[in-house]
Amino acid sequence: SQYLTMAQGMPKDVEDLLTKITRKFAWDSEGINSVSMDILHSPIKEGGKNILNIRDCNEAIELKWLKSLLAPTPVKPQWAFFAHTLIAKAMQNSPVVKPEAKVNCFLQSWDPS
Repeated sequence: SQYLTMAQGMPKDVEDLLTKITRKFAWDSEGINSVSMDILHSPIKEGGKNILNIRDCNEAIELKWLKSLLAPTPVKPQWAFFAHTLIAKAMQNSPVVKPEAKVNCFLQSWDPS
């Protein structure tokens, strides 16, 4: 379900398997395609079948996770603080990276010179 995918993520092999099952169902058991998957994903009024694009849905879920992770502190979810702590601990010690920059590695500013 989309809720479980949002909560736990979906492994790439499961995504590939579901896409393969969708192709077999939409075409025929031999996989002979008369219509491309792009057309099948299109809305009905554009000539498609409005079939769910699992890859696009998973990518949208990952972008929502990233949006939550990068949210300002007042609206940041609890898990984001934990994630930032894990990321900071996993970063290698470096004299170039200041400790306060490890709080949110995605929002660092730096000068290459």
